Amino acid sequence: MAVLLPLADATRRQGLQGKALHYYRVALNRDPRNVAALAGEGVALAEKGATEKAARNLARLQTLCGATCAETQALATAIAKGPTGTRMVTAEAAATKPMSEN
Repeated sequence: MAVLLPLADATRRQGLQGKALHYYRVALNRDPRNVAALAGEGVALAEKGATEKAARNLARLQTLCGATCAETQALATAIAKGPTGTRMVTAEAAATKPMSEN
């Protein structure tokens, strides 16, 4: 676990949120109460535009360590900042519209 979180943080900072999410989730599978992994996953989700999922992580962090812990505040800031780079899009939103005939 000592290597997973720094690896996840580094890949997230490089803009590889999908890969970072994988590392955070491996860490969370090993320790579901790991507040650093929970916050990191939430930040990566917020950066991808998955704010609802990030908000769930925020609620869990508030339960685990309170509203004033550093991890909770970092995730709240990331959610308020909004997505960076590419946004996560649902299948419904990505559905193409029929082309108009000329």
